[in-house]
Amino acid sequence: MELAWLIPVLPFAAFAVIGLFLRRQAELAGWLSVLAIAASCAIAWLLFFRMLGGAPPYEAQFPWLALGPDVALPFGIRVDPLAAVMLVVVTTVSLLIQIYSRGYLYEPEEAAEAGTGHPEADAAHGEAAQAHGEAVAAQADANERTRGAHGVRPPSAAEHGEHHGPPAPLVRDPGFGRYFAYISLFTASMLGLVLANNLLTIYLFWEGVGLGSYLLIGFWYTKPEAAMAAKKAFVTTRFGDFGFLIGILYLWWQTGVLEFGRLAELAETGAMSETVATIGALLLFMGAVGKSAQFPLHVWLPDAMEGPTPVSALIHAATMVAAGVYLVARAFPIFEHSPSAMLVVAFIGGFTAIFAASMGLVATDIKRVMAFSTVSQLGYMMLGLGAGAIGAGMFHLFTHAFFKALLFLTAGSVIFILHRAGAHDPEDIDPRDPPRAQDIRYMGGMWKRAPITGITMTIAALSLAGIPPLAGFWSKDEVLLATYERATHGGGAAYWLLLLFAIITVLLTAFYMFRVVFLTFAGSYRGPADPQYIKESPASMTLPLLVLAVPSVVAGLWGAPQLGHGFGHFLEGADFHGGEMNLPLALFSTLLAVGGIALAWLTYKNGSLLAMAMNPRPSAVYATLLNRYWIDELYMWLIDTFIINWAFAIDWFDTHVIDGAVNGAARLTGSIGNSVRQVQTGRIPAYALAVFGGLALISIWAIVIRPLFS
Repeated sequence: MELAWLIPVLPFAAFAVIGLFLRRQAELAGWLSVLAIAASCAIAWLLFFRMLGGAPPYEAQFPWLALGPDVALPFGIRVDPLAAVMLVVVTTVSLLIQIYSRGYLYEPEEAAEAGTGHPEADAAHGEAAQAHGEAVAAQADANERTRGAHGVRPPSAAEHGEHHGPPAPLVRDPGFGRYFAYISLFTASMLGLVLANNLLTIYLFWEGVGLGSYLLIGFWYTKPEAAMAAKKAFVTTRFGDFGFLIGILYLWWQTGVLEFGRLAELAETGAMSETVATIGALLLFMGAVGKSAQFPLHVWLPDAMEGPTPVSALIHAATMVAAGVYLVARAFPIFEHSPSAMLVVAFIGGFTAIFAASMGLVATDIKRVMAFSTVSQLGYMMLGLGAGAIGAGMFHLFTHAFFKALLFLTAGSVIFILHRAGAHDPEDIDPRDPPRAQDIRYMGGMWKRAPITGITMTIAALSLAGIPPLAGFWSKDEVLLATYERATHGGGAAYWLLLLFAIITVLLTAFYMFRVVFLTFAGSYRGPADPQYIKESPASMTLPLLVLAVPSVVAGLWGAPQLGHGFGHFLEGADFHGGEMNLPLALFSTLLAVGGIALAWLTYKNGSLLAMAMNPRPSAVYATLLNRYWIDELYMWLIDTFIINWAFAIDWFDTHVIDGAVNGAARLTGSIGNSVRQVQTGRIPAYALAVFGGLALISIWAIVIRPLFS
């Protein structure tokens, strides 16, 4: 247990060494980062098995910031079952993603010559391949415009017969070393956050995660969209982090302690009033809403897809977005002491689940579909926590980390394959559309050409949809069961509504996820690349996919009711009270998931005519979903109308009223001074004239005026 502090220190040390010495030594930087997280992963698994074997929680801290002779803010770590689970998830997923990144961002020169290099360096492609891609993509774009965007298949490059030979090889990203420095910092911050035993320590690493996400989302900073997405993520999460900071200060003011253990004791013994618990919990939850992209601060997450796909996988699966859920779980005794705060958490989570899923129905960028899925599933986790079931919420976080990482990495594999095959964008591409290599309308026919990617994505999609006996089924069922039990045991109409949201989300999730699977892998290829050059990704990318497929299938068995609720007992110990599976509820949700898959099959397999019947022309509903309910536009209008105008008004008031009063007083004083200082000129003739004038006035008074009044 004493080695726990090494878990975040090792990747942080890798960040420091790479940043200071190895930024131009790309190969060495990559290996150092992988080895550092591999060592952290080994220690994390060691601690996990010790906790699983019954070892007591370990805690260590020291006074860090002295506020007086008897008051010091602490810095400390805690290893308990909750932290042990998160450490294993973060380190394992991060290790696999970093291994995958070596294939996604870099291939040796001989691999580049074979056409298996880095997928993002479009400038490395030959002019012939570029011209071919533009011509065929422009034709595909024209077909799509005339026949509809909702699943209708444009002609493929093969159908046009316009092949210009193999595309030029791709090359390593020039920021390869910088990438591994950033990802090491990001992972180290998340691991420090997981280990924190008090609010101050967790806040320090919380902001470190925000910094790391800013650097990684904007990794390709020369691309305007990436730079804007990084700023949007950073600024949006600042709104939530401000509430989080106020919550820390409020709880410190009310209780005088910051350690989670002591705060839990105060809440459980009643020493913390319900009012204090409610205010403190809601302020902390503001931070969770920002980091975990819950409504209404969800807007940053879809745009965060501008970063490299492995970054998206890491952010969405095991690190940044999981931090908010983990914060609520870590401070759960405070939330549990406030029914009002629990209802807010549940309602925000349940609404976010169905809200984000609806936007996933129409998204055409393969990565953004995954992003909306993440927002929706994070809502599920919050719903489970708000229903009072910390085990259900964290169990879904645990299983989701594996199959969501797999989904993103398979999406990255598809993008890599199509880039490598020459899927370029036409010069006149609609800026609202995703790149051709990420647009599911320009995919298809990849089952035989990329079988590992296809099979592993299907496994992850089935798990996300909640098909038994895959991992997602067991954790999703626990959330539904927790919400149902809360609704039937005094939760009121609100929890029945949230249960309805969650059940509808099951159908939507299965539909939009298999919409991606069928449009990507079924039928024939519809994009601008030459199909003969579409082939499987290199082993450095497919191996992590195969490894992640295993927990995506079996990880849920650890928490299955039929196998003893192992996850719940490990996480909560004697406080866990698991019940039997609600078979009707589980069967109903499974039938909905199967129905969603079947509907996607009928709608999108081979560009079915049913898709044209369902969407002959863009509708108001479709446009609303495609534009994300216009919330980004609403925020910009509010900023332009109120915030900016208010800023101008404050500037005018400051300039004309505040500065005017101060400057006016200064000018008045100066004018009086200018007038009075004439009395003291330092010139003798002026003084003599003044004396003479004074004597003249006195004489006139004494001789002429005074006798008149005597």
